[in-house]
Amino acid sequence: MNHIFLHIQLFDDGGMIEFLGAIFGCTGACVILYFLAILWYKKMCSLE
Repeated sequence: MNHIFLHIQLFDDGGMIEFLGAIFGCTGACVILYFLAILWYKKMCSLE
């Protein structure tokens, strides 16, 4: 029971949400940059 309470406490404090937000925020930015890099690369290849 204490284990479940600890998880609820983390979510109530917002610490866990901020932590997840930081991870997913960074991952999202990396995916977007990677996607843009692929598009740019394909564009440069098609111009040659």
